[in-house]
Formats: sequence, C-alpha cells, structure tokens
Amino acid sequence: MSAPPVRPDVGTATALLAAHDVVPLVMEVPAGELTPVALMQRLGVNGHCFLLESAGASQGRHGFSFLGHDPVEVVSAADGDPLLALEGVLAERVAAVEGLDVPFVGGWAGYLGYEAAACYERLPRTEPAFGGVPTSVFALYRTIAVFDHDKARVLLITQLRGGDVDSAAAYERSCRLLGGLHERVTAAAPPTGAFDDPGAVESTAHSGDATVVRRHLRDDASTFPRDRFLAAVGRALEHIVDGDIFQVQISRRFCIPLSAHPFTLYSALRLSNPTPYLFYLNSPECTLVGASPEMLVRVRGTESSTGPSPGRDGAASPRRRTR
Repeated sequence: MSAPPVRPDVGTATALLAAHDVVPLVMEVPAGELTPVALMQRLGVNGHCFLLESAGASQGRHGFSFLGHDPVEVVSAADGDPLLALEGVLAERVAAVEGLDVPFVGGWAGYLGYEAAACYERLPRTEPAFGGVPTSVFALYRTIAVFDHDKARVLLITQLRGGDVDSAAAYERSCRLLGGLHERVTAAAPPTGAFDDPGAVESTAHSGDATVVRRHLRDDASTFPRDRFLAAVGRALEHIVDGDIFQVQISRRFCIPLSAHPFTLYSALRLSNPTPYLFYLNSPECTLVGASPEMLVRVRGTESSTGPSPGRDGAASPRRRTR
C-alpha cells in the first residue's frame, strides 16, 4: 500500500520555518477497523511509549487519543528539577498547519510524583512511596500518532524543526519517517498474545485442585489495613464536623504480583471502567496505568480551564478559565 501524501508540501513547510521553530508534518490514514488499543499493539507497548485515550458515553469514544513511541530525549528526577528541561520545548514557536486542528502535535509526556514537590518547597524528608521508581520521568516525542475519533482517521505527525542547513533534505527525512510509521500502522495485525486477554489480570487463588477467581483484593495486600483505614475516615469526619478541615483524601495502597503484561491490565481497566480519560505510560523503570472521570487542567493556546468533579473546590460553579 502506497503511503498517502504528506502535508504541508516542502515549499510551504520551508516558508513556515522562516518564522517558526517547528512545523508539524502530517500524513492521514483512514482508521477503518482500528481502535487506539489495536493501534498501540501494532506500534508497540514496551520501552518508552504512551497511550492517552479519550472515552465517552456516546459511541464509547470522542475527541482525540494520542500515541507516542521512540522518544528523542528522556529526563528524570535524578537530573535535578524535573520541569526545567520542559521549558525549552514549551517556548518553541509551532506553526499552524491548515486542516490540522489537534491540540497536541508532539512534545513531552510523562509523570510527576508527589515527592517532586520537594524540588520547589521546603518539606520534611520522606521515604519514596515505591522503591526503585523515579519521582518523575518525562520523554520527548517528536513523532506521534493521533486517533481522531470524530472523523475516524489516524493522523501520523512528525516535527520539522528549524536549524537544519538543508531544510529540503530534512523534509525528505521526515517524509521517510512518516512512511515507515505508515507501514507499521497498516501492517497485518500482530498475532493475539497474552495482553489481548483482560481476564489474565484476574486475581486467582488455588484451593486444592480448584482455581478460584478473586474479584476483590485481600486486606493483607494493602499497606493500610481496613480497620485502621475506617478509623482514619472516622477521625477525618470528626475534624470536618469540628471545622478543622473541609476536605481530605484518605486512600489505601494495594500491592499484588502481576503475572500479565501491563498493557493487559490497561485493556482490562478500560473495559471495566470506561471513564473519559485513560492512560498507559510505559518506561523501563515502571508502567503507569489509570483512568479518571475528570479533566484536571486543559490548556489551549493562552487559555487554561479546569473542571473538577463534584465534591472538589469549584465543582458547583461553571468551569473556570484563566488567560
């Protein structure tokens, strides 16, 4: 299958580079029967990669889902201020490309742990929540795939950057990169494997010759036993009644062995808890899998907005916006 054309063309892209640091180049592919999960499986679920998936009640999906592989740079908390390296990319002037209206065309993707607050405030020293897991990891993705749910298409995007002496040669290299990505996207589906079976993440126990499926985590799998957890909730309620506090979050952490691939866990999570926002963030150090019913912060151009869920500050008021 021949690759679709790349836009903008070399002349337009070169002209845009005169006034911008980055020009997104895009190749459009019909989604057909593809889903973000199937696309992720074709592109890979190991190494540094991510899937940020949007879901909704209407037809299951809405908006955009973003997939990233093969980052060009990786930084972690061990390198000092975890956000310092991000500033240079945030300051880049990105050209607007006609017909490309997605909110993310490549950049940093990663996570920031609570312990990172110690980089910016004087706080008591505490032990890391998870041994061997970095406080933060960010990877810079200059090439991504965007799943446009509304228009049933996949946008393959790479960034043409200024600074190259021969912009035409750089454009040609970018086109070849997109062509290779197109081959991976349109290749035959990989054979089904362990991470295609969400049932593989069921917690099981053996009783004699029988295998019993556990759908509830055992209390001893938590670092915060249930009786102590309930007592802490009771104390928090007393503080609320006394007016000492108005909000507190008390949670339990469960630790259990996972025999399946982490992407299997993600597949199972999205089936059992189809919330609007899901994420799979993988690195050699750790894998983060999660689902959230709310958007914390959205930034579009010079406008940011937040929409907290009920029970949080501002939830009863219209969505707040700050310029």
